[in-house]
Amino acid sequence: MPFRSVYTQVDFCIMERARNGGFTLVETVAALAIVSIAAAGIFSALSFALAHQADGMQQAKVAFLAESYVDQILARRYDELTPPGGVPPCQICSAQSHFDDGESRAGFDDVDDFDGLLDAPPRDENGDALPGLEGYSVAVSVRYEDAVQQAALGVQGSGVGSAKIVTVVVTTPNGKQQQFVVVRANF
Repeated sequence: MPFRSVYTQVDFCIMERARNGGFTLVETVAALAIVSIAAAGIFSALSFALAHQADGMQQAKVAFLAESYVDQILARRYDELTPPGGVPPCQICSAQSHFDDGESRAGFDDVDDFDGLLDAPPRDENGDALPGLEGYSVAVSVRYEDAVQQAALGVQGSGVGSAKIVTVVVTTPNGKQQQFVVVRANF
């Protein structure tokens, strides 16, 4: 019997040592592998988020610029020959080839004065550069609608001059462009 009790004491000592001795090499390697895989996934997600965090701010600035320019344009008279207030609508409007009537930015008084405008950096209606938008540019083109657009607008047969198509293109510092198109009717 004493042999049996010694064996039990040795077995108990080995288990006690294993319990207090820490992790085995296999357990350590497995734990490192799991932690490495988890860390790689987290770093991948963080790098994607950091790379695209500026996109939201850039899109907000693009939307702000487009809205600002469209508001400035649509606040003007339809045509040079439209009376102040827009009533009555002009019957004989300026030819598209005569959109440029030589006015400075501060003197833009009708929609087509904005045709060919290129602001880099973007400017307010007085011509002053807008702060915080360096590297952005805004280009504007204005033209009369064509026959297909007349049909789409439901003004077919009313003749060219019933609406002007205004296109505002905002370019970001990294070269991405976003186009906004609005229609200004003759009223």
